[in-house]
Amino acid sequence: MGVVHAWLGLGEMPDGVVLRYLIREVALVDGLHGVLLWLLAQDVERFRPLIIFTGFSYLVGSPVFASGAAVGGMPWFWFLGVGLPCLAVGVVVLGMAILTRNS
Repeated sequence: MGVVHAWLGLGEMPDGVVLRYLIREVALVDGLHGVLLWLLAQDVERFRPLIIFTGFSYLVGSPVFASGAAVGGMPWFWFLGVGLPCLAVGVVVLGMAILTRNS
């Protein structure tokens, strides 16, 4: 991670207990979220309310993550890299939930 951090122009990556803890926690939560989405996709009709909630969550998360990157001083590509994909996932998830209704 330190090499990528430097390659992105962010300087030397700080080292600390809290940062190492957060990196591991975020990785775990992201992995569990991926498994949850996979499980929801196994029965779309049954889990449609949760899928719609997930889509809206991504739409809400998009400006939150993007503004957090901007306020945090991240480079412009990081701002776009967290905001736009989150927005796109929300639109696709909601679109698919609507398009597949009663099919």
